[in-house]
Amino acid sequence: MFVLMSADDPAFGQLLELGDCAYRLGKTFAEQAEHAVAVSEKVECYRLFERCFFSVRMAISLRMRLRRLTAIEAIPRPETHHSKTTHRSETDPSETERPETERPDWRETEREREREREPASLPLLLRTLNRVADDAAALPGPVPAELPTLRELLAGVARQTAHAAQPAPVVQPVGGSPFERPRPATPPSRNPGSGNPPRGRPPPARRATGPP
Repeated sequence: MFVLMSADDPAFGQLLELGDCAYRLGKTFAEQAEHAVAVSEKVECYRLFERCFFSVRMAISLRMRLRRLTAIEAIPRPETHHSKTTHRSETDPSETERPETERPDWRETEREREREREPASLPLLLRTLNRVADDAAALPGPVPAELPTLRELLAGVARQTAHAAQPAPVVQPVGGSPFERPRPATPPSRNPGSGNPPRGRPPPARRATGPP
């Protein structure tokens, strides 16, 4: 089951824009590396090219992870799914017996393993692209055309992350501080002549009523 995420999803859209911008910047750095005269500038452009396409692969991997999570959430509940599968298996035995010819493609499995070996996380993606933006601004010559776009995208993601990380406001109870502990209820006063005496005090002497 493959579920396509909506283009209106903010996380999916941000990853798509960051990946596209990193791709265009990587192509620009590749052209600059080809035309650079100094060896140091050629090496620096090549490093920026590698970081950009590493960011592209991370953005693709994170989008695929979001799609997988969406597909998992769309699966029915286990008991409902299990009951349907059991009923289908009892009526059609071919559902439980897979022919030996149906084997997964080893090439696709190997590609998935290669993608899983490479680290991919949103903080790592943002750190890599921030370093790309800083190092690209320090290069001699004109600034790449996609660099301002990259900075705007990174600033937008940073604002959204900071807003999501804000703690929830503390609800203050009426007539007191949120840090004030509730006082225990005061026990009702006892009548001196009735009931048991308070704890820690000797019982009162009883007046003699009979003959001496």
